[in-house]
Amino acid sequence: MTMIGNKRAIVEVEDVEVFSLQLSSYTDIIWELISSFIAPIDSYNLALTSKYFHVKNDDDDDDGSSSGNEKLLATRMLRKSLLSSLGQVLKGSNSNIDLNAVLALGTKIGDDNNKEFPEKSVVIAGSTIVQTCLGEIWKHSDVDIYCLNEYAPQVRSWLVEEAKCMFVGFKDDYISLTDDRLLFTVGTRIHHVEKYGSLKSNNVNDAEEYKTACEQGEGWYTQCYIQQNWNDTIQKLGRITRDSEYKIGPKEGGKFPFDFNGDGKIDLCVGLKVPPHLRGDVTALDLLDSFDLNICKASFDGTTFRISEPHLMFNRKTSMEPHRCAILGSYIKHYCTMIKSGEYDLSDPYSIDKSVLASRIIENVRHDLGSHYTDYYQDLFFNVDLGKRLPDKYDPQADFMEPGYIYDEMVQWKYGMSVQFHNWVCKLYCRLKKYQGRNIEVLGAPIAANDSVDIKRFNISSS
Repeated sequence: MTMIGNKRAIVEVEDVEVFSLQLSSYTDIIWELISSFIAPIDSYNLALTSKYFHVKNDDDDDDGSSSGNEKLLATRMLRKSLLSSLGQVLKGSNSNIDLNAVLALGTKIGDDNNKEFPEKSVVIAGSTIVQTCLGEIWKHSDVDIYCLNEYAPQVRSWLVEEAKCMFVGFKDDYISLTDDRLLFTVGTRIHHVEKYGSLKSNNVNDAEEYKTACEQGEGWYTQCYIQQNWNDTIQKLGRITRDSEYKIGPKEGGKFPFDFNGDGKIDLCVGLKVPPHLRGDVTALDLLDSFDLNICKASFDGTTFRISEPHLMFNRKTSMEPHRCAILGSYIKHYCTMIKSGEYDLSDPYSIDKSVLASRIIENVRHDLGSHYTDYYQDLFFNVDLGKRLPDKYDPQADFMEPGYIYDEMVQWKYGMSVQFHNWVCKLYCRLKKYQGRNIEVLGAPIAANDSVDIKRFNISSS
């Protein structure tokens, strides 16, 4: 047995050497060319077949590669494949952003004084890069761009000048405190989300129409729209909007076409203002920390792809942020138990039972967390605790629009916070099921891929 084992081992070594010799018969530029025609998953797995792809050759500098001679062949192959896949994903998104526009963004990034952006100040992330890595195109997905607030004007100008897009409003326009579209206010560093669409899809086809759109973007028309929407939405949650750094507009001298009746497939997620003593330490990548699925943190900035868990990504797997995972599992458990009791009337749009139910579930969740309850959880429950401290102005006998009625702003604040937290949990659940439905295994998920829960979003002021 020992002899057979030894002989087999020798044969395997010889086979590997022969295989590596066969691989080396192709120049690096041929391997890069091959990679540009295959899915990133296949390129990644191909590179795992031999150490040849992971050893730097002495003549690498002379191979004519345009993808970065200082990189290992495996890295250059994967980059070629990722760029090719990203071009197809952007084309399928109908956002009007193409690969050339994204690469043009990359030329503006760097630590030199002549660059518009420092490293890691703006990235494309989320489903766009997940699709890119998997070599797939998903229907109805947006392009998500994340940037530090101080560089938002330059990003807006890039969208207008390079991607031929226009501002079409906020993603959360004119909504109430308890609307589920405000979910990004729970546990996030994002200040607001702006929506952009292509000039072509919004029927801006000639110079005169473009001039009109720019006039709307530069005048009182835009600022009135912005102020009205901010007053009715994010200012209620303590977001500062009057700071000059949050002014919605392009870089100095830039154009800013706008149409609030427009539509688009691009979300620009602008971060909260970074305190002066932290500037240079906080990056756009920190805006991705609030993602519940780590697969969505994959990003590209026009120069560098960043994939935090590549072996999981290229095996269609992802881990889940542990704090959100714990909350989701506990919340779903208690929700199912309490719903079965029949104690709560969820059919009446003017009943506060939804808020009461959510509040009781949250208390049970906190009990489940026990000694694991940390400052991280405290931040997630901040709005809930704020609502608990407010005086209770609700009067079930109040007539329509009288003080104490369900539409009373103080009542919305008091009872809306737990509803908003419930809706945030619903969003976690829906995203988990969506990715599981795409045959992506979520490691340690509190809900199995073939299980489902009948949990719906709440709103205490409308049906």
